[in-house]
Amino acid sequence: MRLLDRRKAIELRIQGKTYSEIRSVIPNLPKSTLSGWIKDVKLTPEQERKLQKNIEQNSYNARAKAAWTRKNKRGFKELLE
Repeated sequence: MRLLDRRKAIELRIQGKTYSEIRSVIPNLPKSTLSGWIKDVKLTPEQERKLQKNIEQNSYNARAKAAWTRKNKRGFKELLE
């Protein structure tokens, strides 16, 4: 069973899939196990650019959400005073 999961994970990574995408296909797969399985898989420059863009977008979204939350907390505190 796990050997088939490992082969599938490697195949998906070769296609340029992210850890999250692989873990959605293979349920109950710890991230540390996945990391060990695919550590030797080399990505093409195109795949690396796609993953880097994804990381940058997620980072931007997280910063925007944090800023929005801080702004709302400030507004809420002002209402209480």
